[in-house]
Amino acid sequence: MTNKDGESKVYELGISEVLRQNGNVCDEYILENGIARVIRRINEDGTIKSNEETEDLGEFVIELNEGINTITIQNYIARLKAKFAIKNDYTNIFATNAEARALIQHSADEINSRVSKKVDEDEVFSVINQSAGKVKIKAENIEMEGLTTFNKNVEITEEGILRCIKAICEDIEIRNSTIREGSIHLKSSNEAVSFSVSDTSNDRINSELSAMLLNFNSNQIRNALQMGIIQNTGNGFVSIEGDIDCYNLHQWSLAEKKKNIEKLDNALDLVMKSDVYTYNFKTEKDGAKKHIGLVIGDGYNIADEVVSEDGKSIESYSMNSTLWRAVQQQQEQIDEMQKEIKKLKEEK
Repeated sequence: MTNKDGESKVYELGISEVLRQNGNVCDEYILENGIARVIRRINEDGTIKSNEETEDLGEFVIELNEGINTITIQNYIARLKAKFAIKNDYTNIFATNAEARALIQHSADEINSRVSKKVDEDEVFSVINQSAGKVKIKAENIEMEGLTTFNKNVEITEEGILRCIKAICEDIEIRNSTIREGSIHLKSSNEAVSFSVSDTSNDRINSELSAMLLNFNSNQIRNALQMGIIQNTGNGFVSIEGDIDCYNLHQWSLAEKKKNIEKLDNALDLVMKSDVYTYNFKTEKDGAKKHIGLVIGDGYNIADEVVSEDGKSIESYSMNSTLWRAVQQQQEQIDEMQKEIKKLKEEK
């Protein structure tokens, strides 16, 4: 490479073996966008390859200087083809088929700037509009260094952390994220919270215990479905204000998961001291179909053994097992009565 001052520089092209030619077909060395490669079309024996092969030689740059640059190939007879970009007032770059334009307009109220560059058939541009108290930027990529504050509510740190008071998105994807002392709320079109994720809360429907929560809300004041982990026990919970519809509902009953196991003998007594009522929930409309079950509260008879530890709900598995044992006890009584009847008949 020789520049306008007669200064020359020799570059090694990094080719591992010679380039070959057969008639109008030849191997080709290509340097484009700082990357060098060789296209092999001729075999070592001089025959033409059935399929051309490409050798990637990696990054390679030939420096260009202002003025006339002369490129020659040493030790080879070769056809040489090169493209240059003309330097002008708006660009200090050399690129393939590049056109760059810059436009700056200013008035008493605002300053507008636009920079565009056309490479081959594609055009990229950036636009900055600056007025008192506001700056608008439009570009494919925006690079910022250090802490960037857009206003008192939004900032981006040098590490790429976005802090904001409120974000509204049509589509959002969250990966490997952590919620610290806060929550995420998704709202419907009428601004009612339909889904939320919270790290701590004491608004669980059936418990005052602080819990990690996943909430599905029917409106802003009532949680229809909550799933979470009770923090002081580590146990999970699901709380639903509504119906559960499923094929099977399984509850743990393996001996290895239990301790302090004792046989229940007074199941019939527990059943007899618990009153059964019909009722509606307060969230239901008057006239809705009534439910049948036990009632926890002052003035209502209920066995403590089937009430949950927090005193707010019934343990269905405990109640069902109590009924199972009560039936067994009743059957034992029936068997004894049948024996007595048989004995009386035989004595006649």
